[in-house]
Amino acid sequence: MMSGNSIRFLIDTGTTVNIIDENTFKNLLLEKVNLTQAKSNFYGYGSIEALKVMGKFTANIEQN
Repeated sequence: MMSGNSIRFLIDTGTTVNIIDENTFKNLLLEKVNLTQAKSNFYGYGSIEALKVMGKFTANIEQN
């Protein structure tokens, strides 16, 4: 569960952030979430090009 919504995903415990795509964000009805500006650049493993992000938020995660 993420913010009250069921979702299947893998949390990467070896990183400081976990990223979801825009469609997943919209499907989870997270539009109500207050996005703040991401002040850092984020890179995929081995990539030199920064990912384009909409913003950042903190979510409560529960494992079943």
